[in-house]
Amino acid sequence: MSEKNCCFKGRGRIATVDYAKIIAALAGFVPAGNAPALAINITENVERVPDYTTVNGGTHCTARQIEMAQVTMTLMCHSAEVLALSLYSQGTTGNVAAAAVTGELLVAWPGAIVPLHDFPDLSQTITVAPATGSTTYTRGTDYDITESGSLVILEGSTIPAPTVTSGEGAPNIKVTYQRAEQSVLQLFTQPSNPVSVHFDGVNAVDGRPAQFRLYKVKFGPATSVTVIGDNMSRLEMTGEILRDESVSAGVGANRFSQYGTLRI
Repeated sequence: MSEKNCCFKGRGRIATVDYAKIIAALAGFVPAGNAPALAINITENVERVPDYTTVNGGTHCTARQIEMAQVTMTLMCHSAEVLALSLYSQGTTGNVAAAAVTGELLVAWPGAIVPLHDFPDLSQTITVAPATGSTTYTRGTDYDITESGSLVILEGSTIPAPTVTSGEGAPNIKVTYQRAEQSVLQLFTQPSNPVSVHFDGVNAVDGRPAQFRLYKVKFGPATSVTVIGDNMSRLEMTGEILRDESVSAGVGANRFSQYGTLRI
Protein backbone atom coordinates (compact mmCIF):
# COMPACT_ATOMS: atom_id res chain seq x y z
CA MET A 1 0.00 0.00 0.00
CA SER A 2 1.37 3.43 -0.96
CA GLU A 3 2.01 5.96 1.80
CA LYS A 4 -0.92 8.23 2.53
CA ASN A 5 -0.62 11.98 2.74
CA CYS A 6 -0.51 12.99 6.41
CA CYS A 7 -2.46 16.23 5.81
CA PHE A 8 -6.23 16.22 5.83
CA LYS A 9 -8.81 18.60 4.43
CA GLY A 10 -12.25 17.07 4.25
CA ARG A 11 -14.78 17.75 1.54
CA GLY A 12 -18.02 15.87 1.16
CA ARG A 13 -21.57 15.40 2.33
CA ILE A 14 -23.08 15.22 5.80
CA ALA A 15 -26.16 13.09 6.31
CA THR A 16 -28.30 12.45 9.38
CA VAL A 17 -31.03 10.05 10.42
CA ASP A 18 -33.12 9.56 13.53
CA TYR A 19 -31.15 7.22 15.79
CA ALA A 20 -34.12 5.02 16.76
CA LYS A 21 -35.12 4.61 13.10
CA ILE A 22 -31.64 3.66 11.86
CA ILE A 23 -31.31 1.10 14.66
CA ALA A 24 -34.60 -0.48 13.57
CA ALA A 25 -33.68 -0.14 9.86
CA LEU A 26 -36.79 2.01 9.33
CA ALA A 27 -34.98 4.91 7.65
CA GLY A 28 -31.73 5.82 5.94
CA PHE A 29 -29.30 8.73 6.07
CA VAL A 30 -30.70 11.93 4.53
CA PRO A 31 -28.14 14.41 3.10
CA ALA A 32 -28.06 17.72 4.97
CA GLY A 33 -26.92 19.66 1.92
CA ASN A 34 -23.95 22.00 1.65
CA ALA A 35 -22.10 22.15 4.98
CA PRO A 36 -19.00 24.34 5.44
CA ALA A 37 -17.98 22.96 8.84
CA LEU A 38 -18.03 19.72 10.86
CA ALA A 39 -15.70 19.35 13.83
CA ILE A 40 -15.21 17.09 16.85
CA ASN A 41 -14.29 18.83 20.10
CA ILE A 42 -13.09 16.83 23.10
CA THR A 43 -13.11 17.96 26.73
CA GLU A 44 -10.76 16.08 29.01
CA ASN A 45 -10.85 15.66 32.78
CA VAL A 46 -7.30 15.61 34.19
CA GLU A 47 -6.58 14.72 37.83
CA ARG A 48 -3.05 15.24 39.08
CA VAL A 49 -1.49 14.12 42.38
CA PRO A 50 1.46 16.29 43.47
CA ASP A 51 4.70 14.59 44.44
CA TYR A 52 5.01 15.15 48.20
CA THR A 53 8.13 13.01 48.56
CA THR A 54 10.56 15.71 47.44
CA VAL A 55 11.00 19.43 47.81
CA ASN A 56 11.37 19.61 44.05
CA GLY A 57 7.62 19.06 43.74
CA GLY A 58 6.23 17.99 40.42
CA THR A 59 3.54 15.45 39.67
CA HIS A 60 3.51 12.03 41.25
CA CYS A 61 0.82 10.56 39.01
CA THR A 62 -1.85 11.66 36.57
CA ALA A 63 -5.23 10.29 35.59
CA ARG A 64 -6.69 11.49 32.28
CA GLN A 65 -10.17 10.68 31.05
CA ILE A 66 -12.34 12.05 28.30
CA GLU A 67 -15.18 13.90 29.96
CA MET A 68 -17.23 14.90 26.94
CA ALA A 69 -17.07 14.75 23.16
CA GLN A 70 -19.01 17.29 21.15
CA VAL A 71 -19.66 17.80 17.47
CA THR A 72 -20.17 21.25 15.97
CA MET A 73 -21.84 21.49 12.59
CA THR A 74 -22.69 24.38 10.30
CA LEU A 75 -25.34 23.84 7.65
CA MET A 76 -26.15 26.12 4.72
CA CYS A 77 -29.06 24.08 3.42
CA HIS A 78 -32.46 25.11 4.83
CA SER A 79 -34.56 22.14 3.72
CA ALA A 80 -37.54 21.13 5.84
CA GLU A 81 -35.61 18.16 7.22
CA VAL A 82 -32.61 20.28 8.24
CA LEU A 83 -34.81 22.94 9.82
CA ALA A 84 -36.77 20.28 11.68
CA LEU A 85 -33.52 18.99 13.17
CA SER A 86 -32.23 22.43 14.09
CA LEU A 87 -35.49 23.88 15.46
CA TYR A 88 -36.90 20.91 17.42
CA SER A 89 -39.65 20.72 14.83
CA GLN A 90 -41.75 18.24 12.94
CA GLY A 91 -42.27 18.28 9.19
CA THR A 92 -40.81 17.04 5.92
CA THR A 93 -40.35 18.37 2.41
CA GLY A 94 -43.65 18.53 0.52
CA ASN A 95 -45.72 17.23 3.44
CA VAL A 96 -48.73 19.37 2.39
CA ALA A 97 -50.12 18.44 -1.01
CA ALA A 98 -51.64 20.77 -3.59
CA ALA A 99 -55.41 21.10 -3.28
CA ALA A 100 -58.32 23.40 -4.03
CA VAL A 101 -59.35 25.73 -1.19
CA THR A 102 -62.86 27.17 -1.34
CA GLY A 103 -64.20 30.00 0.78
CA GLU A 104 -61.41 30.29 3.37
CA LEU A 105 -62.75 32.75 5.96
CA LEU A 106 -60.34 35.45 7.12
CA VAL A 107 -60.37 38.62 9.21
CA ALA A 108 -59.01 41.46 7.06
CA TRP A 109 -58.37 44.87 8.62
CA PRO A 110 -57.81 47.96 6.45
CA GLY A 111 -54.12 48.42 5.61
CA ALA A 112 -53.20 45.01 7.03
CA ILE A 113 -51.28 42.08 5.55
CA VAL A 114 -53.54 39.01 5.68
CA PRO A 115 -51.69 35.66 5.34
CA LEU A 116 -53.70 32.80 3.90
CA HIS A 117 -53.70 29.49 5.75
CA ASP A 118 -51.46 28.03 3.02
CA PHE A 119 -49.24 29.17 0.16
CA PRO A 120 -51.44 29.78 -2.90
CA ASP A 121 -50.41 28.72 -6.38
CA LEU A 122 -49.81 32.20 -7.82
CA SER A 123 -50.22 30.95 -11.37
CA GLN A 124 -53.87 30.18 -10.59
CA THR A 125 -56.81 32.53 -9.96
CA ILE A 126 -57.30 33.89 -6.45
CA THR A 127 -60.79 35.15 -5.66
CA VAL A 128 -61.61 37.43 -2.71
CA ALA A 129 -65.25 37.97 -1.78
CA PRO A 130 -67.30 39.16 1.21
CA ALA A 131 -67.62 36.53 3.93
CA THR A 132 -71.41 36.39 3.42
CA GLY A 133 -71.70 37.55 -0.19
CA SER A 134 -71.05 36.37 -3.72
CA THR A 135 -69.64 39.53 -5.31
CA THR A 136 -65.87 39.70 -5.68
CA TYR A 137 -63.39 42.38 -4.75
CA THR A 138 -60.90 43.76 -7.29
CA ARG A 139 -57.18 43.13 -7.13
CA GLY A 140 -55.22 46.37 -7.38
CA THR A 141 -58.16 48.38 -6.05
CA ASP A 142 -59.34 46.55 -2.95
CA TYR A 143 -56.37 44.30 -2.26
CA ASP A 144 -53.07 43.13 -3.65
CA ILE A 145 -51.06 39.91 -3.32
CA THR A 146 -47.51 39.76 -1.94
CA GLU A 147 -44.67 37.71 -3.41
CA SER A 148 -45.38 34.90 -0.93
CA GLY A 149 -49.14 34.92 -1.48
CA SER A 150 -50.53 37.02 1.38
CA LEU A 151 -53.26 39.61 0.83
CA VAL A 152 -52.68 43.32 1.43
CA ILE A 153 -55.82 45.39 2.04
CA LEU A 154 -55.24 48.63 0.15
CA GLU A 155 -56.06 52.17 1.20
CA GLY A 156 -59.49 53.17 -0.08
CA SER A 157 -60.58 49.53 -0.40
CA THR A 158 -64.29 48.77 -0.47
CA ILE A 159 -63.64 45.85 1.90
CA PRO A 160 -65.31 46.98 5.14
CA ALA A 161 -63.60 46.69 8.49
CA PRO A 162 -64.51 43.52 10.42
CA THR A 163 -67.43 43.57 12.83
CA VAL A 164 -66.30 43.26 16.45
CA THR A 165 -68.54 41.29 18.79
CA SER A 166 -67.66 40.62 22.44
CA GLY A 167 -64.14 41.88 21.78
CA GLU A 168 -63.52 39.55 18.82
CA GLY A 169 -63.35 40.42 15.14
CA ALA A 170 -65.53 38.37 12.81
CA PRO A 171 -64.36 37.15 9.37
CA ASN A 172 -65.22 39.67 6.69
CA ILE A 173 -63.75 38.02 3.58
CA LYS A 174 -63.56 34.56 2.05
CA VAL A 175 -60.79 33.52 -0.32
CA THR A 176 -60.84 30.79 -2.94
CA TYR A 177 -57.52 29.61 -4.36
CA GLN A 178 -55.42 26.65 -5.40
CA ARG A 179 -53.11 25.57 -2.59
CA ALA A 180 -49.54 24.92 -3.75
CA GLU A 181 -47.53 21.93 -2.57
CA GLN A 182 -45.49 23.10 0.40
CA SER A 183 -43.50 22.08 3.45
CA VAL A 184 -44.96 22.96 6.85
CA LEU A 185 -42.97 22.77 10.09
CA GLN A 186 -44.46 22.91 13.55
CA LEU A 187 -41.76 24.78 15.47
CA PHE A 188 -40.40 23.74 18.87
CA THR A 189 -42.87 20.88 19.29
CA GLN A 190 -40.60 18.00 20.27
CA PRO A 191 -37.51 17.33 22.38
CA SER A 192 -34.10 16.84 20.84
CA ASN A 193 -34.08 13.25 19.61
CA PRO A 194 -30.70 11.53 19.08
CA VAL A 195 -29.51 11.19 15.49
CA SER A 196 -26.75 9.33 13.71
CA VAL A 197 -24.34 11.47 11.69
CA HIS A 198 -22.41 10.28 8.62
CA PHE A 199 -19.73 12.17 6.71
CA ASP A 200 -19.12 10.79 3.23
CA GLY A 201 -16.33 12.43 1.28
CA VAL A 202 -12.67 12.66 0.38
CA ASN A 203 -9.41 14.12 1.62
CA ALA A 204 -9.00 17.11 -0.69
CA VAL A 205 -5.22 16.93 -0.21
CA ASP A 206 -4.77 13.61 -2.01
CA GLY A 207 -8.26 12.61 -3.18
CA ARG A 208 -8.48 9.53 -0.98
CA PRO A 209 -11.91 8.52 0.35
CA ALA A 210 -12.91 9.35 3.92
CA GLN A 211 -15.92 8.39 6.01
CA PHE A 212 -16.80 9.51 9.52
CA ARG A 213 -19.68 7.92 11.41
CA LEU A 214 -21.00 9.10 14.77
CA TYR A 215 -23.49 6.57 16.03
CA LYS A 216 -25.51 8.67 18.46
CA VAL A 217 -25.53 12.47 18.76
CA LYS A 218 -27.94 14.70 20.65
CA PHE A 219 -27.97 18.19 19.15
CA GLY A 220 -29.07 21.43 20.69
CA PRO A 221 -31.08 23.85 18.52
CA ALA A 222 -29.48 26.17 15.99
CA THR A 223 -28.03 29.18 17.78
CA SER A 224 -29.86 31.48 15.38
CA VAL A 225 -31.76 31.54 12.11
CA THR A 226 -31.23 34.71 10.08
CA VAL A 227 -34.44 35.72 8.32
CA ILE A 228 -33.26 39.11 6.99
CA GLY A 229 -29.56 39.93 6.72
CA ASP A 230 -26.73 40.81 4.39
CA ASN A 231 -25.29 37.28 4.34
CA MET A 232 -26.59 33.81 3.67
CA SER A 233 -28.21 32.25 6.72
CA ARG A 234 -26.18 29.56 8.49
CA LEU A 235 -27.50 27.00 10.93
CA GLU A 236 -24.83 26.47 13.58
CA MET A 237 -25.45 23.51 15.86
CA THR A 238 -23.63 21.81 18.71
CA GLY A 239 -24.35 18.28 19.89
CA GLU A 240 -22.99 15.84 22.43
CA ILE A 241 -21.71 12.48 21.22
CA LEU A 242 -23.34 9.72 23.27
CA ARG A 243 -22.34 6.11 23.75
CA ASP A 244 -24.33 3.71 21.59
CA GLU A 245 -24.93 0.67 23.75
CA SER A 246 -26.29 -1.28 20.79
CA VAL A 247 -22.75 -1.42 19.35
CA SER A 248 -20.19 -3.87 20.73
CA ALA A 249 -17.70 -2.23 23.09
CA GLY A 250 -14.86 -4.06 21.38
CA VAL A 251 -11.50 -4.31 23.14
CA GLY A 252 -9.63 -2.00 25.50
CA ALA A 253 -7.54 -0.51 22.70
CA ASN A 254 -10.76 0.52 20.93
CA ARG A 255 -12.57 2.34 23.69
CA PHE A 256 -14.46 4.59 21.24
CA SER A 257 -16.02 1.73 19.32
CA GLN A 258 -19.40 2.60 20.85
CA TYR A 259 -19.14 6.20 19.70
CA GLY A 260 -18.20 6.06 16.06
CA THR A 261 -15.75 5.07 13.35
CA LEU A 262 -13.37 6.87 11.02
CA ARG A 263 -12.31 5.36 7.73
CA ILE A 264 -9.46 6.98 5.79
